[in-house]
Amino acid sequence: MKNSKLIYIGIASLFINGSVFAQTQTDTTKKIAKTPISNDGLKVNFNEDGSTWAKINFAAQLWATDNHNNPGSTVNGVADNNSYQVALRRVRLRIQAQVTSKIFIYGQIASDGISSLTAGRSVPLQFIDMTVEYKLLGRYLSLGGGLSAWSGLSRYSSSSTPSILGLDIPLYEQATSNVTDNTARMPGLYAKGKLGKLDYRVAVNIPYPTTTTTAWTNTLAVASTTVNPQFNASTFATNKIQSQVQGYFMYQFLDQESNLTPNTVGSYLGQSRVFNIGTGFRYQQNAMWQAGYSQGKNAGGTQIYTLKDTVRTAMFLWSVDLFYDTPINREKGSAITVYAAYSNYNFGTNYIRNNNPLNPTTTAFANPVTNVGNSKTTGNFNPGLSSFNGAGNQYPMIGTGSIYYVQTGYLLPKFKDGTQLQPYGQVMYAGYQALKGADIVWNLGFNYLVKGHNGKFTLDYQSRPVYNLSTSDYQIHAVNGVRRGQVVLQYQISF
Repeated sequence: MKNSKLIYIGIASLFINGSVFAQTQTDTTKKIAKTPISNDGLKVNFNEDGSTWAKINFAAQLWATDNHNNPGSTVNGVADNNSYQVALRRVRLRIQAQVTSKIFIYGQIASDGISSLTAGRSVPLQFIDMTVEYKLLGRYLSLGGGLSAWSGLSRYSSSSTPSILGLDIPLYEQATSNVTDNTARMPGLYAKGKLGKLDYRVAVNIPYPTTTTTAWTNTLAVASTTVNPQFNASTFATNKIQSQVQGYFMYQFLDQESNLTPNTVGSYLGQSRVFNIGTGFRYQQNAMWQAGYSQGKNAGGTQIYTLKDTVRTAMFLWSVDLFYDTPINREKGSAITVYAAYSNYNFGTNYIRNNNPLNPTTTAFANPVTNVGNSKTTGNFNPGLSSFNGAGNQYPMIGTGSIYYVQTGYLLPKFKDGTQLQPYGQVMYAGYQALKGADIVWNLGFNYLVKGHNGKFTLDYQSRPVYNLSTSDYQIHAVNGVRRGQVVLQYQISF
């Protein structure tokens, strides 16, 4: 933990030093990155010069999925090896208003994950963003507050989802989504601005109380001789919730990206030359808890573990990343996009969380530890039992450990009708403390851009590992030679 903090402080100091040097540069020489989305929407100007205004934008993502389900998955109580569904991944109605030269209002009404399996057959519309912001020192400092997506950690912790390169953002970067926040938003205060070429955002947020255990945990039994203490796993505490402090800092070497809203662009489609190096963090004191225990031997010499008081620990997450987007041939419209990130997450001992959007199943068959088997390499995988992943398309996405992520795409030259193809690939390689062996998830796909990001189709294939639990060492092992896949066809519209 101490080493992680020292590494992060060292990285942050490089950015601060860079920003001091950058302030000697002339701001008028900076080129502003063009938005890759036509987002005028429905706009009304409040004055003749258009400096004060209000507008509404809309975006929706429709998914048709074919998922090879995790072992033991069921739909409404019936075993299902493959599941098909049509669902709305995201629906967004965005409201913005530049009320005066200094006051800006931003809000989003949204509904996510609408499918035939949605509880209650409907997902209500809700405000996921609603902030008021005051420009205190020009481009250098703005202060705001409300229900906010201004957060730290990494580039895609707050993403412009209509502009993303792949089917979805790297969701592990929204590390506490729907656990301590709502769709990566929390009430709080924030400060943002630009110092030379350094773009920064810092925030203090009040997390939502955690009412359910979202990470897998196996609490030690008193005087247990069968449960390995490795699986006295940490999870989020449900009381005495403290503030989260977070920040993200980007040094923008080429075109300067807009920071009017918190959402970062995924692909500029060759309209800008952007090269950023970023670093961020998120910290919450006493966010996690787990059972305390002592280790000893009974009168017969058998090793036992005895429960003690609950232990609480901090959550500390940090990352560094790189984003590069540039045209290759402006006349033909070709371009390349590259994103790479390293993240180091500390949620406490052995925290691990399964996740994946739009799960096409409801439950999985029970998988008691005694029925898993005792092979250390495979967990004696039995297709008739569920896996550690849980039902449907879930996999261990977020946990204590290190994550490497790379995403790249190539925008091919325009066809005669102005449409374009953009093939892409992405891979997540995670070393989580609770898992034995690397957690590798990869995606391949392409976008067919009918009208840029405003109207596009995406075809994506994702491959994920399957994990199971061994009764010999009580550790979670990847099942050798067993993976599951998911195919998604998306249509996106935005204006």
